[in-house]
Amino acid sequence: LASFQLLINGTDVTGSAELSPFGAQYTPDSPLPTGDSQATASIADLAGNVATAETRFTISVFRAIADCGPTSGTAPHRVTYRTRGEFTEGSIVRYRWDRDGNGSYDTFDSVPRDYTWTFNAPGTYNARLEVQNNFGQVATDTCTIVVEREPPTATASASPSNGPAPLAVVLTCQGQTKNGTIVQWEWDVDGNGVYDYTSATSGTTTHTYDTVGEFSARCRVTDSASLTGVS
Repeated sequence: LASFQLLINGTDVTGSAELSPFGAQYTPDSPLPTGDSQATASIADLAGNVATAETRFTISVFRAIADCGPTSGTAPHRVTYRTRGEFTEGSIVRYRWDRDGNGSYDTFDSVPRDYTWTFNAPGTYNARLEVQNNFGQVATDTCTIVVEREPPTATASASPSNGPAPLAVVLTCQGQTKNGTIVQWEWDVDGNGVYDYTSATSGTTTHTYDTVGEFSARCRVTDSASLTGVS
């Protein structure tokens, strides 16, 4: 064997083919177009004799396209499901969504329809779209939705909020959470990023400002799910 050449739809792909004593193998770097295709292989011996073989094949696509989003957020998290499918050799006759991946399909449509769904509980959900073609074949695709807990909220106040130094100020912080209870209150009394006060029972403390200036006191609360909120 002196030479070998492989053409796919007229394009020379010889350099990407793998040769062995038993033949040649070619794996496309990217998907071939749908429809009819042709492969042409040619070999030549040292005497210059050439032999050519051709084969024709058809590429079809049948797939579900599960398009949903936004795929992450805090509860309650609203997701839009966009129903898509592709079949080049016929038609898609059924679309079904299992919106939270629990194994039970929630929708049944003969034409693609878009839906919205709100997740009120945190967790990871593998939503599944199933499509069926006119030959009874099915294809599925999934999209993963991650829903996190809503962090707590903090409300801060200071009294008095101004006056001459030294100024004794009562700092009050309240927290609310949907994840259980508030388990820690903290105060950064001068806004320098360091929390000077920590309590597991109360968000109220007193601090005396001895120097003249403007201070951005900050309150942080932590709930029983270890999530924080800052005010």
